Amino acid sequence: MKRRYKILVAAGVLLAFHAPLLAQTPANGTAHMSIVLPIHLIVDHSLNFGSFTAGTGGGTVILNASGLGPLSNQNPDDPIQGTNLTSTGAVGLLNTDQTKKNGGNPPEFASFEVTGEPGYGFTVSIPNGPVIIRNGNQPDYSMILTAFTTNLTGNAGALAGPLAPKPGTRYFAVGATLSVGSNQLPGDYISADGDGFAVTVQYN
Repeated sequence: MKRRYKILVAAGVLLAFHAPLLAQTPANGTAHMSIVLPIHLIVDHSLNFGSFTAGTGGGTVILNASGLGPLSNQNPDDPIQGTNLTSTGAVGLLNTDQTKKNGGNPPEFASFEVTGEPGYGFTVSIPNGPVIIRNGNQPDYSMILTAFTTNLTGNAGALAGPLAPKPGTRYFAVGATLSVGSNQLPGDYISADGDGFAVTVQYN
């Protein structure tokens, strides 16, 4: 009995000796965050397909923004002329000078200005469905906008860096395809209810 008692006491001593090695050591963590400038989108100019004739059979009018390239030196007061305007079917495009002479607007891309934190990337969302535009005098007559495009690769870009002439700014253009009906009623057409088409931006 004595021998067993001594063994138990010895084990108790070993446990008491090692106990301080298992004690926890406190440490303080740190937190860090950055608040950046909110991203904003400004409409500089509206989408304009100029003037044209519909003809029998109809067709399309196309303003494709994907071939414009970067607009790094764009002045927001200057519209982006639709010099690459094309048509299909029976649609006949009118000369730009003739359109101006008669008081009409020449074809222009919709242009937008993005502002936010310098150097940050962003993505643009454009309509992926049809947008209706109606005759201003007879709203029962309408046309459809589809196939929206931008001049940004993959509809994404980056705001100008802090050392750029206009830090935290980027311009881009939007185009689309207009479907014209056979013998489409002449007149001025505008987005239904004046709402236009939705374009949004967000940080990557």
